[in-house]
Amino acid sequence: MTQALPGYLPKAPHIALHHGIGRAQILIARLTILISFVFMAFPAIDLAVTRRVAEGAVFVLAEQPFLNGLRQVGLKGPFIVILAMLLLLGLRTVLPGRHRICAPHKPIFVVTSFVAGQLVVEILKPLIGRARPRNLLEFGGTADFTPVWQFSGQCADNCSFPSGEAAAAAAGLSLLVLFPERLRLTAAIILTPMLMMIAVNRVLFGAHFLSDVVIAWLLTLLAMTSIWKWTGQHARDTGAPANGSIGETRPARTRHLVPSAKRAPSRSALLQGRGRPFVPAAGAALPATGQGLGSDSPAADVEENIFYQ
Repeated sequence: MTQALPGYLPKAPHIALHHGIGRAQILIARLTILISFVFMAFPAIDLAVTRRVAEGAVFVLAEQPFLNGLRQVGLKGPFIVILAMLLLLGLRTVLPGRHRICAPHKPIFVVTSFVAGQLVVEILKPLIGRARPRNLLEFGGTADFTPVWQFSGQCADNCSFPSGEAAAAAAGLSLLVLFPERLRLTAAIILTPMLMMIAVNRVLFGAHFLSDVVIAWLLTLLAMTSIWKWTGQHARDTGAPANGSIGETRPARTRHLVPSAKRAPSRSALLQGRGRPFVPAAGAALPATGQGLGSDSPAADVEENIFYQ
């Protein structure tokens, strides 16, 4: 008879993943509230940073070639990424047998992350109406300074809060799901500083306050965690291979919840290992093949498809 070893049963991976994403959402939400409170309580932080990068009323770094090239990467990069993801989805739909580069929910997650970030930006910009730093009276403009999250009529179109390019840079972190799990940390170490430079670049140009950039980043990350929960759940519900990554097309692995015979030696093997032959008790029936401790029969083993991030 098959026995389950106490404490061996692991938590279902998709449940653990769900809880992990939930904790990340709570953490990002709390950070957003905390950082917003700091900028609202001390609005001079925004002005101090802006004055630091300006020479009088002129933002001289806006003419720097490298920073201008970096901005072009931030402007054109999202469109290139979205087109690439749509191409992956299209190839998988038209030629499903040949172009299964990654699980379909991952390109969908990347595209929806960029779209969601810009949607948040386009809703808040006219609603808050915060003027850009270069449009303030102090820097040669005509508008007054207002703290973050304060509703004002200082701007009617293309306003400062939140930063659209910073939101797009944060959405770029969604590309990490396309990398094999063993390479994601390395990819994150390389990708994150580049994306942060693209976001902070807007402060150097006098186009945004520091709070515009930081809060746009956090709001986008908050939206991304919600999207990942939805796309991951959809992948499990439809039976899509959730562990596919760029360059990895191996089938989903399974894990036995009950140890197999290879990992749990039989009683006779244990006794023989001690130098004593195994002799069954009088009248005891020998277990049938495949029904001892560690049986690999389908009725004894419970297999669960592991959901990889």
